[in-house]
Amino acid sequence: MAPNKWIKREEKKSGVLKESAITSLAENLKCSETLIKLLAARGYNDEDSISGFIKPELSLLHDEKINFLPNIKDAFNRLNAARKKKQKIIIYGDYDADGIISTAILYNFLKKAGFEVDFFIPDRFKNGYDINISFVKDIAQRADCNLIICVDCGTNAFEVREFVESSKCGVDVIIFDHHEPVRQEKPLPQSKEGGKYIIVNPRLEGSKYPFMHLSGAGVVFKFIVYALRLFNQRIKKKFPGGYLKEMLDLVAIATVADVMPITGENRVIVKYGLDILKNTTHKGLQKIIASAFKTKKENFNVYDIGFVIAPRLNASGRIKNALNSINLLTCSSKKITEQDKGNLDKIVSDLEGFNKTRREIQQKIFLQICGSYDFEDIVKNKKIFIEYSDDWHEGVLGIVASQIVKKFNIPVILFKNNDGILKGSGRSIDGFDLHKSLSACSHYFIKYGGHSMACGITMQKDCFDSFRAEITGGNAQLKALDTAKKFYYDLELDLGEINLKLFEDLKKMEPFGTGNEKPLFLTKNCKVATQSLNKSGAHLLLKLQNGTKETDAVFFNFPESQAAGECKNLTDKNIDILFYLNMSPSDCLQIVIQDLKLSR
Repeated sequence: MAPNKWIKREEKKSGVLKESAITSLAENLKCSETLIKLLAARGYNDEDSISGFIKPELSLLHDEKINFLPNIKDAFNRLNAARKKKQKIIIYGDYDADGIISTAILYNFLKKAGFEVDFFIPDRFKNGYDINISFVKDIAQRADCNLIICVDCGTNAFEVREFVESSKCGVDVIIFDHHEPVRQEKPLPQSKEGGKYIIVNPRLEGSKYPFMHLSGAGVVFKFIVYALRLFNQRIKKKFPGGYLKEMLDLVAIATVADVMPITGENRVIVKYGLDILKNTTHKGLQKIIASAFKTKKENFNVYDIGFVIAPRLNASGRIKNALNSINLLTCSSKKITEQDKGNLDKIVSDLEGFNKTRREIQQKIFLQICGSYDFEDIVKNKKIFIEYSDDWHEGVLGIVASQIVKKFNIPVILFKNNDGILKGSGRSIDGFDLHKSLSACSHYFIKYGGHSMACGITMQKDCFDSFRAEITGGNAQLKALDTAKKFYYDLELDLGEINLKLFEDLKKMEPFGTGNEKPLFLTKNCKVATQSLNKSGAHLLLKLQNGTKETDAVFFNFPESQAAGECKNLTDKNIDILFYLNMSPSDCLQIVIQDLKLSR
């Protein structure tokens, strides 16, 4: 495999500040110059922007520009018409955490406002992703519902849109979504007798909304804010003053679970959501937290959401169906009885079981793939892994693909074969736009969607070989792809610059996540005084000297790293390290090494 590459993170054009400006800002904001340099490189280069980043306030949400969300006024007018006509509404959501939460917060809101509303979460294995034509036709034939609201899906459901807009089906559709629109080659047929298909999505062409990266739940939340402004006083009185703020813990979970950038509005949502999570008012969420964290959590972070809470919400949709999760999150819309509490305990127990099963299935497939294919050749020559199996579990393919991407740093697309129909999930790396490459091969697909880093595909098995040959054979993007693992560091530091004050300053940059990565530092010419492995043999423990400073460092899972083959006997040698700062379990400042090399 190609050696790892260390690359200084690209600075924003506005990120270069004079030393005098750095010193002045550090003094005014009472923080280290290192923090100012970090934030300036990320585009925050004046007192107002840095202060707003360090202390994000709810006032930074674009509430005054909600009306810039495409079609939001039309969506409200159609919803309000349903209220006046006492029409029944069905919410159609996706089966992942973002879709489940989007469904739950909208259902709870409409129920409290007095609407007749129900929800439907599709079964991943029976219904597939996105709203489908058969569901809409079934609703139209029942004649007991005149409005379907899709959340976290629907933007690219062109067959459904054509049916609604060109027929007398009697059902209108509102879409609250955040996925990238796929351009249509020809305009959809229109009919004066057709229904309405209203899409509220900040990514629509021509959108003037200032933030494009909301989660599906974020778009729903924005609509709820908008609707509460316009509903009459009788409805508004049903909602307590803190209603919107108390919703932010769920919106934060959706934002993190869907890997949205933790910047702009999302930074405010996640920052406040993590704080609200400590005392959440959502009964179902309380149960999940009590089960997942055996002791009371004083503070939550992005890791707790991404690797503990969200996987449990996702688990039922991956292994069976998502009804357990949605029932858990909609229980707050009614008074909880003792029987209900027992039911909630049963649901949470089931989710724990589903999550355990998911992990076991996922690891089994991952190990089977790693042991069955020559990845040294694949990485060197093909630079992409595309395969299908009759035996793989459809619900975990996206996670397994992510594991393979992390291990080998190549794009991956995995399919499950169901009676000649392949359903697949793909994950990518920097430098390979997955959606762009798939668009060039779209003639092979029944349907597909996603973005540059992830995708979902449905296709005939008979098309698989041709599709794989085309994407691997003639793809210029793939041929030029650099598969070396890349580490992007922020600043070069001497060990003497590292102290508790710097660590406390770095905490002001939290929450970290996509788009606001934890700062990674480079230190050169560190002399290794001592080295050892911990008791399990998994982690490398070093005592380092740099100038007059001596400090301890740890490299977790060192034997599995590429550096293990290149740097075995390090004592008395000089090394360069990439690292971030952390607090150890014993409350000591800790250098956590991500990669190391012998100094030149």
